[in-house]
Amino acid sequence: MWAMTYYKPGTVTTGFDTCIEEIAINDSNTEASITVTKDTDDTSYLIVCLDSRYDYGVTINGESVNFIKRFDGETEIPLAGKHEKSQVIVKTLTNLN
Repeated sequence: MWAMTYYKPGTVTTGFDTCIEEIAINDSNTEASITVTKDTDDTSYLIVCLDSRYDYGVTINGESVNFIKRFDGETEIPLAGKHEKSQVIVKTLTNLN
């Protein structure tokens, strides 16, 4: 049951050391724009769950980053080091169906 909290399309989840300043997810749950701040040097993760019919790409402040994909539609994005007002963009790349 707890997994539904993290892996429901249209959701964004962080740890306690990351503050979400703004979230914008389109109506079809295929693109997300998230502004975050983080004040620790430790690596934290941002979990973004979107429509499972697509593959996604991720950028932070305009630069492509690697992420972990545990399930279709889910991106687990590492946030290494301190982040002051970082812009995270998750966009569709391909349709899986």
